[in-house]
Amino acid sequence: MKDDYIKKKASGAFVNVFGGSTELLSKSDIYCRVLDRNKTPIAYLDIIVVRKLMSGSNPLIAPKKTIQKLIDKRLNPVILWAFLDGIVYCKVKNISGEVLFGSTDSKSPEEL
Repeated sequence: MKDDYIKKKASGAFVNVFGGSTELLSKSDIYCRVLDRNKTPIAYLDIIVVRKLMSGSNPLIAPKKTIQKLIDKRLNPVILWAFLDGIVYCKVKNISGEVLFGSTDSKSPEEL
């Protein structure tokens, strides 16, 4: 499946939780603006496509550039990981982890 289709499906699942909608942004920006039922912007969302099952996808990886773009938007930045079997999302302010330079594969920090 193409990433655009996966992102559209994942964002739809996310906004269906509260009955909202999305407004796509430019390709060079984050994925979309999240709107409530009254079409008022309530958050910004970027989606990372992970072509694995959730159970085999630890740790979750998010590029620093993606996180920084979301933070720059300021209005409730949310990052979403779209897996083959579901989605996981989190407000950026609640994310904690390590910053690693170089490889983005699933090696542990000790192996890098």
